[in-house]
Amino acid sequence: MANLGFVGLGTMGGTITKRLLDAGHTVTGYNRTRSKAQSLLDAGMKWGETPRQVAETADITFSMVSNSIALREIMHGDNGILAAHLAAADVFVFPSRTDTFGIVQLEALASGVPIAAFPVTGPKDVVGDRPIGVLHDDLGRACMQALGISRDACRKFALDCSWENSARQFLGHARKVAVSGNRELEMPMTITETATG
Repeated sequence: MANLGFVGLGTMGGTITKRLLDAGHTVTGYNRTRSKAQSLLDAGMKWGETPRQVAETADITFSMVSNSIALREIMHGDNGILAAHLAAADVFVFPSRTDTFGIVQLEALASGVPIAAFPVTGPKDVVGDRPIGVLHDDLGRACMQALGISRDACRKFALDCSWENSARQFLGHARKVAVSGNRELEMPMTITETATG
């Protein structure tokens, strides 16, 4: 039987969870209002104190929440599911060959997870030649090489790319323009150069 997690135990989520329990699966659940999950706890469901705890406990996590605000909170909040899954990973594989920046790459790096990706625009801008990921036309090779990358280096790089640091950099450039009167912008080539300079 499966070790499952379920976040959002309202009418639909509660019904699905009950069926999973009846089928013999282990289910750890979370709901914003614990009392609404009491019948499921009585039926054998384990309780997770946060969505993240549910995700850390389960092999597969389901969510069934009422709206996009609730979904954003359970996925991206301080105790969210996405953070738990990213932090549990050894490597974040970014298989896109299209021109995309992929903010999710920074989310993975902030969780201390190195990147494995194709050498295309987006991953090249984020990873560059920094020791936070491996870019290769053979994604399998990139994954294996990325296993040896320091999780601390990944996290440090991502924290340098925070919104706060981006705002600080923007204000610094704005001050230079205001003081010098120079209206021509100096554009950094990549996020790597931006974060380090």
